[in-house]
Amino acid sequence: MFYAVKASSIVGCDITEGLIARANRMLSDGNFRSRNYWEGLAPLGAPPYIHNVTFEAQDVLDLPYPDGEFDVVMWQRLLINLPTWELQQRALESLLRVLAPRGQVLMSEVTEDGHARVNALREMFGLGPLVRYWHNRYLRQEEILPKLNESGLRGRSACLGLHGFLSKVFYPAMAAPEDPQFMSPFNKAVYMVGLAGPPRVDLVHFLDEVFREALAYQLGPHYVWADAYDGVLERVEGLGLGMEDIRECNHQTLYIMRRLGGQQ
Repeated sequence: MFYAVKASSIVGCDITEGLIARANRMLSDGNFRSRNYWEGLAPLGAPPYIHNVTFEAQDVLDLPYPDGEFDVVMWQRLLINLPTWELQQRALESLLRVLAPRGQVLMSEVTEDGHARVNALREMFGLGPLVRYWHNRYLRQEEILPKLNESGLRGRSACLGLHGFLSKVFYPAMAAPEDPQFMSPFNKAVYMVGLAGPPRVDLVHFLDEVFREALAYQLGPHYVWADAYDGVLERVEGLGLGMEDIRECNHQTLYIMRRLGGQQ
């Protein structure tokens, strides 16, 4: 629904019919489009109500669409829910079959490499490893990149390291021993500073000045949370961490790729 403002038409798919029914209700029920409902789902609240959106229950291994049907194919944490590399390859082939000859892919998946980097930093702050669910098979860079290239896709991958560090390391360390909360004011502040792009200052200065102010806007008076914040900031400074040390601190990697030739 958010991407729809940039598209002439857009189709959203999921294998679970109940989720598709709920998504379709968002298109028809004004209460589901209210800002209060979306407050817990998206930092900026409800998307605009766009009439060019269709939701359909589909199986990624058996998509019914014609070859080259879509200019852009996007998915998030989809392949990791298939338990074997063989099934992941089948799903990838299915997704790329419906991509136009010069189409673009936006793919966001959890990778083994990124997961390991996040856990290494979490350990430095006395945090346990991220929960790993039994039904996930994280992608291996050495497997997925050759498959994308074989289909004529070229582009780049991006680990949003600052976002990952703040949300997966700094915030959990600040909240400990309590668990961090989904879509907390902290994560809203992370989202807001991310809109400005990569900061051009060192990590400690960014945390002590820029992000502190963004957090104050979301959390309110400093005295409520300053001690916890300053404690984690001291750890960052004591460990000598800089922007380069957290550049790839995100277990979810975004692949932005375009099919350059006419290969199907």
